[in-house]
Amino acid sequence: MTKLFLSFVFAFVFCASPAFSELNQNPNFAKNIIGNVTVFSLIESAFDHPKDLFIYPEFKKNLASYLAKPQSRKSTITAFLAVTPDAKILFDTGSEPKILIRRLNEIKIEPEDINFICITHMHPDHIGGLININEVPVFPHATIFISEREADYNTNNKIFDIYGDKIKIFDTNEEIIKGIKPIQAYGHTSGQTMYKVTTKGRSILFWGDILHAPVQFTKPDIYTHYDNNPKETVGVRKNILKQVANDKTIVAGAHLAYPAIGTVSKTKDGYKFIPLSK
Repeated sequence: MTKLFLSFVFAFVFCASPAFSELNQNPNFAKNIIGNVTVFSLIESAFDHPKDLFIYPEFKKNLASYLAKPQSRKSTITAFLAVTPDAKILFDTGSEPKILIRRLNEIKIEPEDINFICITHMHPDHIGGLININEVPVFPHATIFISEREADYNTNNKIFDIYGDKIKIFDTNEEIIKGIKPIQAYGHTSGQTMYKVTTKGRSILFWGDILHAPVQFTKPDIYTHYDNNPKETVGVRKNILKQVANDKTIVAGAHLAYPAIGTVSKTKDGYKFIPLSK
């Protein structure tokens, strides 16, 4: 498929070193200002995953001990809104349109204000906020980006009929919007795609479902029943964790615990997540 190019130009002007501030302690959302980009974590729900979601077949006893640790299964369903001087961009939409609209309204934004939506993958908890109960688009003015490979594995999804030519399918690893680059992260689904927003010397990586709970920072080999290809999922996770720990990339994950955005550091045996609020 021909690569997608947009004429819409964004003026990303960033500080030499990002300043993290204004984290709102409302459990429904978090706010972080990075340069002149404001990132909101829009939290739909917070919960503990059930123990039987996780799989570590070679070391079942070890898995039980990892899952017994406090907050090892803590998770959320979170969508992210990046507000730049030129546009408002959602990264995924959660599972429930009413809650997403409520979160947006809490920060005085209407669905009609959203310009772009970048979908990491097409599981219901990532695209469920796109359509309301009457099967009407929640974001009538938004252009929606989905990778070609993810779209090809979900051709029967009704969002394609409902949003029509508002959906832009891409097969490139070049910028789809000025300043936003897709990165393949296949495994959890056949076409999962991350989105990297680059700053001066720093980056924010909206990584979708690279992992589902803190236990997978501790032991990246642990996978879940949700993963289409466990071997590929684990390989991608290890590579991404190593990379973001080395270069101190800010990561935003749909199932990270509040505030769902932070950095990753290497530990003796695995990794740990450091929220931007800490």
